[in-house]
Amino acid sequence: LPVPLPATAEAMAVPTGPSAVLAGYRNGKTTLLIDPGTGRPTPARYPFSAFSPGGRWAAGVSPDYIKGRDYAYVLDRTTGKVRKLPGFEHPRQLWGPVWSPRGDLLLTVWEKTDKDEDGDKDDDMVSVGFVVHSPRAGTTRFVRVGDPRAGGSRYQWDGGGTGVATELAIDFAGDEAYGADGEADLRVIGRFDLRGRPVEGSPAPGRMSGLDDWYSPSGNRYAVVCPGQSTDVCVHDAGSGALIAQVDQVAGRLVSWYDDDAFLIRNRAGAALSITVVDLLRVPIADIARSSDERDGDLGLFFARRP
Repeated sequence: LPVPLPATAEAMAVPTGPSAVLAGYRNGKTTLLIDPGTGRPTPARYPFSAFSPGGRWAAGVSPDYIKGRDYAYVLDRTTGKVRKLPGFEHPRQLWGPVWSPRGDLLLTVWEKTDKDEDGDKDDDMVSVGFVVHSPRAGTTRFVRVGDPRAGGSRYQWDGGGTGVATELAIDFAGDEAYGADGEADLRVIGRFDLRGRPVEGSPAPGRMSGLDDWYSPSGNRYAVVCPGQSTDVCVHDAGSGALIAQVDQVAGRLVSWYDDDAFLIRNRAGAALSITVVDLLRVPIADIARSSDERDGDLGLFFARRP
């Protein structure tokens, strides 16, 4: 049953599901973590937004530079200890924490480009590589990816967490370098090992979507933005690459897998907010969070997948 969420105006949410458990949420600048033992939310000092399978580890990144440097934060929820991982100085920045099935943390390293190819001022960001942190081993390493096709998207874990994946630009039109809009006309998802080297195999057509993890909870399916589409998300079989479903995002935005056969979608209509479970045909199954107060408009839910 839905329960009230403290530190919100009137938001209600369902805390558990078949594949994931609500581990925390954020409303505005306030982040709360839900105690796995008592189910009670408590304010968090750091902006945690990603939780490892089973919920032991939480991770977040500093939204701004602190004394010229950004940081990632990793919380061991069994001890309450927080590890600060020094990131980078401007123009680089850590972003997009995501956990592997084995409990390793992946962060994308973005770099701000000050000038474009014509020498004009440019505020674009490009991804130059990734950071892998193992909380159990206490190791952290930065891996730069030199592939010229990469740079337009974040990095995510590939399948079982033995490598990473990101968006690659593989075809350009208009001239030898750029299309009419200065963007790559064709993109695919390419894979790299944890040293940043390309992995052989056929790339997955499409683009990285806004989902917090492109693989489903079982790892048997993945989702990408469909080739040639601006919003639709295509679900594929991870083994064969066969297309399973095409999910429309025109009304609402997909934010996460719910289980292998359903997504969470965020809908906003005026002051009303709902986060709804929809199947692969986009048929609503249930609301897992809702509010009719505009002060809850930025509410974000963070889940820990069941191990």
